[in-house]
Amino acid sequence: MSGINYYSPSAQGGPAPRLQYRWLGWALAVAGGIVLVLGTAAIAVVLPLSSEEPDAVAYLLKLPAFLRDILISVLRNIPDDTPFIGLMLPGMFLWVAGIYLIKYARRHLAPMLKVGDVNNLAHCILYLRPFSADKAGVWGQPKFFFGFASKRVRAWAVLGVLGITRWEELMAYAFSRVGNLVTIGSPVDKLPLLGAQRVYASEETWKGEVQRLAARADLILHHVGSTRGVRWEIEHIVAACDPLRTVLCVNPTGKLTVVERVFRSARRKRIRNTWAEFRKECSVVFPCGLPEEIGDALFIRFDQSWNAIPIRQQWPKVAWFWPGKNPDSSRKSIDSALQWMSWLLGTETTVREFARNFINVASFIAAIFVTIWLVASAASLLS
Repeated sequence: MSGINYYSPSAQGGPAPRLQYRWLGWALAVAGGIVLVLGTAAIAVVLPLSSEEPDAVAYLLKLPAFLRDILISVLRNIPDDTPFIGLMLPGMFLWVAGIYLIKYARRHLAPMLKVGDVNNLAHCILYLRPFSADKAGVWGQPKFFFGFASKRVRAWAVLGVLGITRWEELMAYAFSRVGNLVTIGSPVDKLPLLGAQRVYASEETWKGEVQRLAARADLILHHVGSTRGVRWEIEHIVAACDPLRTVLCVNPTGKLTVVERVFRSARRKRIRNTWAEFRKECSVVFPCGLPEEIGDALFIRFDQSWNAIPIRQQWPKVAWFWPGKNPDSSRKSIDSALQWMSWLLGTETTVREFARNFINVASFIAAIFVTIWLVASAASLLS
């Protein structure tokens, strides 16, 4: 069958074949691109119509005849009292549909690693997790107090355009400047999920694949869980791997409830429960145990003796003119990638974030007015 990517048990030791068609992926990518362009065009065409001034009519007259006729015929069927947002909805729907078509196309086009391919990857980063973590979404809540004057709002906007909605996809993006994220694929996958590049293995061979990948990896990221597979992986990592290149990711498996998405306290409780379950299951595996409390840390690193070191977010400066440097969020190193994720997912308090953005925006506006006043004063003196 042309275009299908078989990963057969006889050839590679994996489970059932993946129903991955490259031709379908390219077709969906082209269709998604067309829908995305149509959605963008629909929004761009409607925007000037928000005005009731003659300029809006003049704008219609400037359009090509065929497009003007189509738009006028559509507008005639829309009630006069339709709110502007109602005119925007079709374009917004097409835009979102285009994003998701392209995202689904990428799953058909995603490469799947075979035995030996990992040896050719530069800077391999192994991501281990319970398979239930494949459903874990990203749950940061950017505060739109100051719109795109907030760096975090701009970062979330970029992630939205890229279609990043899952924890694993965010991990792959965060570490994209550090190395290539690789993981063991779930045996129930019909299509590889986006994020890490996948190696598929059977029930009999997956432990050997984990051992081989762990020995090759420059960094091991382990999403905490309480399954038997997680327990075995932790035992192997502690027994055979370097603690300095091991990081625990403290994030709930599965999807968050609506309450947990909205309320930070509920989300923190879920994260604390996830850590408590993992600690109960795996603390005895670590030579120095695991701490009972980790605060708001989302990542745990280790020293040479396997002492756990929770990575707490280094908050940005309260004001741009404040002495010192902001935390490195370039994502060009392991530490900066972890700091970037902690910052993005919003462990900074709402009050502090509001105060920081208010001070920065107010001081920037004040600087503009002072500059204008100085220029005007200098001009008056020269005249």
